[in-house]
Amino acid sequence: MAADTKDSLNWVVHAPGCCTLQKEDGTASWVFGVRWLPTVDLKSRKLLLRQLRREKVKWWVCPSSKARTIGFLPELHDSGKAHRRPALLSAALMFALEHPEGTHLLKATFSSDVIWVVAVSDGQVLSQTDRLFECDAQAGELQESIRKRFAQSLGLDMEMSVQPGCLREALPFLYEQKNASQVLVKPLKKSSSKRLLALLLLAAIAILALESWNKTQGQGKAAVANRNLSAGTGLSEQVLHLALSDLSVLQTMATVWMDLPVRLNGWRLKSSHCQMKQSQAVCSASYERQSSSSSNLSFQGLERHGWKMQPLSLDRTEIVKTVPLQVKQVRVRDLPLGMTDIHGETGTSDGGWLVRLQMASASLGAIELSQPVSIPGQTGKYSRRSLRLAFPLRHLSTVQSLALPVLWTGAFLEIRSLSSVSPGWSVLQVQLEGVVYEQS
Repeated sequence: MAADTKDSLNWVVHAPGCCTLQKEDGTASWVFGVRWLPTVDLKSRKLLLRQLRREKVKWWVCPSSKARTIGFLPELHDSGKAHRRPALLSAALMFALEHPEGTHLLKATFSSDVIWVVAVSDGQVLSQTDRLFECDAQAGELQESIRKRFAQSLGLDMEMSVQPGCLREALPFLYEQKNASQVLVKPLKKSSSKRLLALLLLAAIAILALESWNKTQGQGKAAVANRNLSAGTGLSEQVLHLALSDLSVLQTMATVWMDLPVRLNGWRLKSSHCQMKQSQAVCSASYERQSSSSSNLSFQGLERHGWKMQPLSLDRTEIVKTVPLQVKQVRVRDLPLGMTDIHGETGTSDGGWLVRLQMASASLGAIELSQPVSIPGQTGKYSRRSLRLAFPLRHLSTVQSLALPVLWTGAFLEIRSLSSVSPGWSVLQVQLEGVVYEQS
């Protein structure tokens, strides 16, 4: 590591976009440019940490078990032995703990090519922030994106120039001592191999015991037991199955939207909404009249493609179409494990659908995931969650590749004007709503 000499502050570059700044007394260094990922609860945090260990991440930071985001440094290099290195403190987390309520934004300019942007909400660092930039224009894009995203709830919106020798006056939260233990960057310890070996051994013993029981009891008695269980809980074999959306459903939605003309003889497409009901979707597209000489006769050519016209007013018209969807029937007991590892067709572990969703969050604008609710009649072993995603249309294939155990219930496409589009987004914005099913 070499000190950055771009200004009189003693910056040290650890990885692209990640630097430290040593305190004046040399007892600790502040870390800028930590990568932050959202979590749902304690189980999902453990699962995410397990995934980070597989990717050989060595350092992480998290204030408490209730934190909704955790930070990690994937490429932090050692500067000698651990006892020689000063403590590393997350500057973004110190700012977050200083503001436990509300949403706040800070842009600090240390020099012309060292600009830091961080945003926090209710004491949590927002993912995609805690970023260092070498260009003020790039920092401004992230700044404007946060302002538009939290236009109704943004509290403090600070911009400051930090001069050498005036760090304490400009960023006093960096010198707060009461939160030092919570903002400390810690080694991400590896899990015990002996413990893992013991778990594998117990699993093997359980499998052997189950096979032995099946041989002694016979398939006939097992079938009778299953029928009695179904009768005792009031569930039929039909109810023990759930309909999940096939991977082709999102591709079908994309095909519907791509076939819609954005401009049609003086009419302009404003939005499209698809209400999904398992094996079919009722899709509507709303058009707004842009020219006084235009009429509904412009939509006659769409009828041969299955669209039906429904005039709403003089200047607004909807077209409606029913599209078949592919669904698959999945037994409740075959639902994936959302909070533990699962094995795909290749036999490799990917950490489960929740980790895949977390790792893809950088490409998605917003993710809303509710707490799990037990499926009626399943004694809490199986649960469902409401899921809502918002993202640019170009990332639809990313969502499709996640292979979520979901039944999509709604898809909404909005066509925005260029003046209202945030940096990093696009004119075509998608919102998906659905229900995720899992084993607890």
